[in-house]
Amino acid sequence: MIFFDVSFENEKLAENYKQLMRELGTLKYHMERQKHPASHDPNFYQLTARKAYFWLNGKLICIGAGISDNADRGVPVATTIDQTLWRGPATLGSGTVKKPGESFRMDSQLLWHDGVGYWVMNGKGILSGETRKARWLDFDLNNQESKNLPQSAPMLMFQIDHGKNVKNGSYAYAVDFHCTSFPDLQKNAKSSPFEIIAASNDIQAVREKRSGTLAAVFYKPGEIGGLKINVPAVVLLRRTPDGDIRVTINDPEQNPKLGSVMLGWENQFYEIKLPTGVSCGKQVTVNLSNLKPLSKK
Repeated sequence: MIFFDVSFENEKLAENYKQLMRELGTLKYHMERQKHPASHDPNFYQLTARKAYFWLNGKLICIGAGISDNADRGVPVATTIDQTLWRGPATLGSGTVKKPGESFRMDSQLLWHDGVGYWVMNGKGILSGETRKARWLDFDLNNQESKNLPQSAPMLMFQIDHGKNVKNGSYAYAVDFHCTSFPDLQKNAKSSPFEIIAASNDIQAVREKRSGTLAAVFYKPGEIGGLKINVPAVVLLRRTPDGDIRVTINDPEQNPKLGSVMLGWENQFYEIKLPTGVSCGKQVTVNLSNLKPLSKK
């Protein structure tokens, strides 16, 4: 799983979201470990996937591919987009409104709630709401000393259903943190400010339409959108207002001996030096305008 932060504004929102995801992941880990002692072993479920997250000017674009239940256990597999406290009216589907505390489960590709818009571009969206009983002691035994903790809370959960015995499943969805209304969400979903140009097991990439900014995760050497790379890498390419081409790149495999990568752009190739040793995997940013091309295509 790779999180690719390509934002240059609203960093606080991005960090808040990432912190929430870390907390939810830790919470789910401990809950599942209590219910199923063997489930803390990453090989227990034999569930595999390749996922990438891209942050483009207030929007989080999430792509998943190669989702496979290799154990063929016959149980449903789902990707959770969000699981959150139900803070106010939620608008979904073609405009249906649900209020906190209602119990429901229905198909939906859209959700607007608490100033945030979610839309599923690839996959079957399932939205559910319910009031859940608190399980404070399951989360932390120290909570037995806490007072006045709520004993229940209304919850919303938005998921993508991959079905049973999924093989090579995929999904794509986006989260808009500047979505002021459900009509605003519908507008974004109909005319997206970005395009997904690759969503495979080998490459996952997104391009912002207005600026042309290209963000890509290469799981192996490949080419997409005019960008070539000779090793697995995470790459961000953007054009500055003065016309320069800036590339940020890192080696997700953290090979201490890699040293450099060969990057192709606009029919020319460049060698980009990477940190080695204990600094391997650290990202570097270069201005292609200041580099001498090695050769032409």
